[in-house]
Amino acid sequence: MPSHHQTKPVFELNFEDSLVPTQASNVLNGRLALSIIEVAAALGISRTTTHTLINEGRLTARKVGRRTLITAASVNRLLQEGGHDA
Repeated sequence: MPSHHQTKPVFELNFEDSLVPTQASNVLNGRLALSIIEVAAALGISRTTTHTLINEGRLTARKVGRRTLITAASVNRLLQEGGHDA
């Protein structure tokens, strides 16, 4: 019998509006950390760019077991800075 259980999204993105620092709390939704994939999707950047930002020290990542989590504080800080220099 098929399950009718639906999972709620971790976060929702509104592509009609650009992500600005005042909207960061909406994306983070009170969470302390996000996965690399979640940060990339929320910011509209690639996983490679997310890793680059970690390597540059612009995002703070912590290993939890096998997972790499990025702190919400560093995502907010990045948004306040204005993003990635090309």
